[in-house]
Amino acid sequence: MFFRNTGGIVNASAASETPNHRARASQRGPVRQVDSIQTECLEHTSGLGSGDINDTTILEQPHEQFQVRDDAVVNPIWTGWIEPNSVQDDLDWFFEPGQSSHDLVDSAISHFDIGLLMNTDLPTQYRSENISTEYMLEGDKVDTCPDTSQEDEWLIARSNILDALSQLDTRILHSPFFDVDNLKMFHALYLTHYHPHFPIVHQPTLSITSCEPLLLAAILDLGSTIVHDETLFLLGQQVHNSLRHIIINSGMFEPPIPLWCLQALLLVQAYGKMISSRKNYEMAHIFHGAILTMMKRGSAYLAASTPRPPQPTDSVQQIWFRWVSEESWRRTAFFAFIMDAQHACVFGHSPVLSVSDMQMALPCQESLWECTSPDGWQELKEAHQAAPTNCSSSTENTSSAVTFFLPALKSMIRGNLVPPSCSEYARFILLHGLMSLQTHLHAGSRLTLGIEAGKFQPRDAVGLMDGGGGGGGGATSGSETLVKPWAAIITSAIDSWSTCLFSLQPSVCLEAARPLHRIAHITLHASVVDIHTMAMDRDRLDGTLARNNYDKTRARIQRWCFSNSAREAFRHALLLVQETMFSGQLYRARDDNIAPRPWCLYIAVLTLWVFGVITEGELPHDVIKANAEDYVIRMTSALQRGLKSPIGANQTAGLIRAARDALSGCRWELLQEANNVLGRLAGDASGNDPVVAPNKMLI
Repeated sequence: MFFRNTGGIVNASAASETPNHRARASQRGPVRQVDSIQTECLEHTSGLGSGDINDTTILEQPHEQFQVRDDAVVNPIWTGWIEPNSVQDDLDWFFEPGQSSHDLVDSAISHFDIGLLMNTDLPTQYRSENISTEYMLEGDKVDTCPDTSQEDEWLIARSNILDALSQLDTRILHSPFFDVDNLKMFHALYLTHYHPHFPIVHQPTLSITSCEPLLLAAILDLGSTIVHDETLFLLGQQVHNSLRHIIINSGMFEPPIPLWCLQALLLVQAYGKMISSRKNYEMAHIFHGAILTMMKRGSAYLAASTPRPPQPTDSVQQIWFRWVSEESWRRTAFFAFIMDAQHACVFGHSPVLSVSDMQMALPCQESLWECTSPDGWQELKEAHQAAPTNCSSSTENTSSAVTFFLPALKSMIRGNLVPPSCSEYARFILLHGLMSLQTHLHAGSRLTLGIEAGKFQPRDAVGLMDGGGGGGGGATSGSETLVKPWAAIITSAIDSWSTCLFSLQPSVCLEAARPLHRIAHITLHASVVDIHTMAMDRDRLDGTLARNNYDKTRARIQRWCFSNSAREAFRHALLLVQETMFSGQLYRARDDNIAPRPWCLYIAVLTLWVFGVITEGELPHDVIKANAEDYVIRMTSALQRGLKSPIGANQTAGLIRAARDALSGCRWELLQEANNVLGRLAGDASGNDPVVAPNKMLI
């Protein structure tokens, strides 16, 4: 059955639990009853890869209880005991006059009651023989082989992973994917290409023998996406097809969710959304809301923003381990927020999280995060605290005062620069905060037609957002034009954030932010959904309703293309193309380790094509078309001269062909479909090319 490898089957009863599972369950500590429920679960005896379910029975468990551990108090905001503020009220807070920029950046928010979280006691993620049980997190294992060689450690890790993935088809378990040398390679690739992008796992204390096997499997599976061997990549996809199901049915996907389980599921989501097949992309989108809801309602991650003061009897090692756990929760929660905001912006999906959900401090400096010993961490922390607060010449030497996410975001909206103490990961988070904020503001404007701002004008009104586009999540009204007074403020904030890209040191995180910074501008002024709709082939649309929707979208785009919004989107799309394809090196998406950049390039090319076709019409087939370089030079010159209607904007065929070459050979199936769309737009699609479903957009 289709859903067997995607987490749709509930695990067997307690009678089928493995000894390891029972051992982990016994570590959860004292429990208290919240409610008594009756559940039905499906029990299947066959492996995941063996075909259909051979035997299913319905088991009644009348005494099953939802349990909350005493060592991890659930945040009352997420359990519904305290009703949170409305999203609109939270968004209004950003535009209220208030404190100075320094007060905003370096203090907690009075608008939200962070004091609710002060009593939450989070256990750490890692264990040590010298640390009492209150510092231990359920599901972790003590490293009992500290003196073993690296080869022996990988043999132990391999055995643990195979036990955890025993439900996989035996042909996969015995495949070269699980050879020790390949596992080492996958691990190194993850640490090189993905860990700097989203540093949620604490590398200095990550032991392959004591790490939860399913988390390690998620890390290795994501690392396998970079490998050149196509066989290993396909085997990794087979592992991915079942990994989410196995994690969810591990017995730990329940409130409050352990840190390792959340990290593993988020890494699986990253794989499915940006690297894998169309089916896995759809499944990642389906499970996205469930995982983030579990994080919000079933964990105490917000307590990481208010660390518990160390006790007089705590050693430096105990304090360090606890700090690592709190920082890990914080970074993991922000990684979930990044994925939510990014995909809402570039795919037009509905976001699950709001900026007001992230009531916590930004992650610390990477130098502090990467410390390899408690003494080194303590020494560096004291050096940061002793540094003068007015020293801004070096990020590493600035004060280590805690910078909270929401006040820093509001400070940017008020025209201030990003605090120099923010790390690369923190800057990346702030960019996605602006992306999330504009997505919610666009949604509010569409739902209320601008009435809440008192700005409702005819279609010929002139303003920054005077077109029918705007936002990654859909289109606005067709007969009138909404003037969004907040658009100029968000534009200024994104421009202020762009100074974060200045760095003397190479940074994978900031490199990933470059195209997303341009996409934030494009989606502020244009609707990604409308642009993708325009790229569909109307002649192949099925049904009158689909063709009517296409015609309505085209009418909106025609109004939008002659607005200031369209010219701004056109300018940033052209800059994104320049920075990606004309940087002095031949760009090939299949060799790019920045996962969102190829899709950002695709959106930019579609934006340029839509603007040119609507403003100047399609070129006749017998007209000599400009190549990519000529087009970029002409359009850049026209923008520099301030021309509102660049001549030759519709001569995009050469650029589209160059972009198609750049995107060719990618393993991500959505990019393969995008490549076919570009071929059709350039007039180069042959009869042998696979046809993308014309009645369904790629996103």
